[in-house]
Amino acid sequence: MQPTDIKGQDDRGRGGRPPRSGVRARVLRFAGESRGSTAVEFAMIAPFFFLTILFIISIGYIQFMSQALDYATQKAARAIRTGNVQTASILTASTFTSQIVCPLLPSLFNCANVIVQSRNLGSLTTVTANSAYPNIYTQYMNANNTGLILPTLSNASTTFCTGSGSNFVYLQIVYPVPFFMSFLSTSTVATTYNGQPSYVIMSTATFLNEPFAAAGNC
Repeated sequence: MQPTDIKGQDDRGRGGRPPRSGVRARVLRFAGESRGSTAVEFAMIAPFFFLTILFIISIGYIQFMSQALDYATQKAARAIRTGNVQTASILTASTFTSQIVCPLLPSLFNCANVIVQSRNLGSLTTVTANSAYPNIYTQYMNANNTGLILPTLSNASTTFCTGSGSNFVYLQIVYPVPFFMSFLSTSTVATTYNGQPSYVIMSTATFLNEPFAAAGNC
């Protein structure tokens, strides 16, 4: 039996074939290489993954802000309905926002950007006499009747009237939320506020004031 030449066997390579060399060999080795493939695949899908996460966070953030605004609007409406606002002689939207609405909102809200509109619709007697009731609220719908008309995004330009006792009141509070993702700015609810694309969240309340004695501001 002849001794096995280990070195000779290595030189011939597997299967008795001589080892590849040169450019063709390096190309073939590169094509069969699997190290680093996971990193390459992750680099390809990572932008879409993080974009999805950011989209979910953005929607969740808007939903949270909307729920918080609904809560503050209902509490602020109660302050008007019970006559607390009228008794305290709160006469402007800015004062109403800073003293009544903003303390009810989370710190994520910028109080300077909270816009309030309040309208006195009259008593049950007056709205019935001019045939406006029960369709009086349609005046706040857009031309297509698909949503409410947004007020001017400035408390200096909105109407603020809290009504007297036994008056119907329409309260509307809006807040422009800056977009985290630029492609959302094409939404039909998008607007520009302070030069920045924003998503406007809105909460409303309609109610009949209690028969209190304090006079309203209009």
